[in-house]
Amino acid sequence: MTDGGVSADVINQANGTLTFLDSAPANGQDTTHLSVQPSGQYLFAVRYISGNFQAFRINGDGLIGEMTDNFQSVGNGTGPNPDRQEGPHANQILTDLGGNHVFGVDLGADKVNVWNLNPGFRKLIPNTVPFVPIASGSGPRHMAFHPDRRHAYLVSELASAVAVFDYDPVRAAFIWQQTISTLPPDFSGTNTTAEIRVHPNGRFLYNTNRGHNSVTIFEIEPETGELEVIGWESTRGEWPRGMNLDPSGSFLYAANQNTDNIAVFRIDPASGKLQFASLVNTPTPVDVEFGPVA
Repeated sequence: MTDGGVSADVINQANGTLTFLDSAPANGQDTTHLSVQPSGQYLFAVRYISGNFQAFRINGDGLIGEMTDNFQSVGNGTGPNPDRQEGPHANQILTDLGGNHVFGVDLGADKVNVWNLNPGFRKLIPNTVPFVPIASGSGPRHMAFHPDRRHAYLVSELASAVAVFDYDPVRAAFIWQQTISTLPPDFSGTNTTAEIRVHPNGRFLYNTNRGHNSVTIFEIEPETGELEVIGWESTRGEWPRGMNLDPSGSFLYAANQNTDNIAVFRIDPASGKLQFASLVNTPTPVDVEFGPVA
């Protein structure tokens, strides 16, 4: 396995090209996810194989500063899936919409670590409620917060399911409300989920299915935050991993890792359903991200 790392680049605002600035060593195995705190002061990273969750200071000039914390998750080592849960596997690190709390999703340990970022000591301090327990063997992968800041959604890679939680943004506490499958009831093949996104209008939620090779479309109940399946849309390719919505919520992009293309869909703002628009060819796409809106 390679160590990986993190790097910083300058974006040319005229043409979108990147110019390398600097990089920082991994201190762990296999970098799989990065995010930036809303204040822009910290870069967060995870190491899947070694199960590390890390925080780096971002300097005023955009250079990556010191690693201020390196949290080692502890896996249970006895998960129902011995091939995937033999130890901790860090899959994602992100903050809530207020940027006050940090969450580390651990597939191997079936939990989400919950921290407060202490600005003075620049450390990930365990929250009063230090983690969110997830159903054994689920293999949590990614999570997303509703724009109302009262609900959170967690997609489980191994269970092909989405868990719905009420979320208290003050205490960073989660209360389980619902678990719903991402697959049609008649599907009998092998599948793992990958990405999860909430529409900017808060009415719809989407996730990708690798195996079924689709996007699941959910409608969100406004008060409870619970989900109802609207349908499934083929990604016109294989192994859709990364998926994102453009900031306006008009288009959805699904990256088909194994067929070297990104499927583009127009989103119906009234129903949330997807209308296929085009395929963009690009080698081994695994993620889709958008820069800040000017």
